[in-house]
Amino acid sequence: VVAYQDNRTASSTTGSPCWNVFLSRFRFDAQPMYQDVWATPDAIQSGVCENQTSLQLRTSGKEITRPFPMAVVCWQDEREDPNNGITDIWAQTIDVAGTTFAAAPVGIKICDETGPQERPVMTLWERPEIPGVQTYLPIAIIAWEDSRDVNQEDVYALQFDVFAAQELAPCSVNGDVAGAAPAVKTELSIDHVPDAVTNPEATTAYIAWRQEGGTTIDVWYQAVTVPNWDQKYPQTGFAV
Repeated sequence: VVAYQDNRTASSTTGSPCWNVFLSRFRFDAQPMYQDVWATPDAIQSGVCENQTSLQLRTSGKEITRPFPMAVVCWQDEREDPNNGITDIWAQTIDVAGTTFAAAPVGIKICDETGPQERPVMTLWERPEIPGVQTYLPIAIIAWEDSRDVNQEDVYALQFDVFAAQELAPCSVNGDVAGAAPAVKTELSIDHVPDAVTNPEATTAYIAWRQEGGTTIDVWYQAVTVPNWDQKYPQTGFAV
């Protein structure tokens, strides 16, 4: 699965070419490699062309015969304020048949707080099936740079239920993972480490960022247990 930005379409607001989100599926079991597209070639994922950029794509990696989403993609999106270039965070899920799950085809708004939310990063935890305890459920953990506080740039994150195509909590609730320090936080990265032995019902997401305050530039990180959303360093992070 390949996600990419494409400016073949003009903005409905400005009339100028703008970036939109496209998604294609490829097969490698034939020579030469050929494209096996969904119902629409280069299946469009965002539905509205107002500069959707900074894409992140993750796939489930499971067998494709089961009826669950095959891929989740998130991006920053100007559709609600294209004249000022203010971006929000949006996402979409799609299954192997090309069916979109979140308000097809426009996607779901992950966060649209005051000021721009931008440059998302994402990791995908495939919560394992435990008979009698829990069902299989892919959960995306999405983090982004957030400027709702005009005095600083923060790091916010939340969990995204890939099956239901919805947040497990609003982006205004316990989403700030590094907001206590008055600084500019950028260049995020994210990954997760499941504990299949001692706690298979949870995973720990690690979010790292570049933090600039005063005359110093440091690297910080936050660890969050999913799905309970327990922060190891509540709303501060830890200096690496």
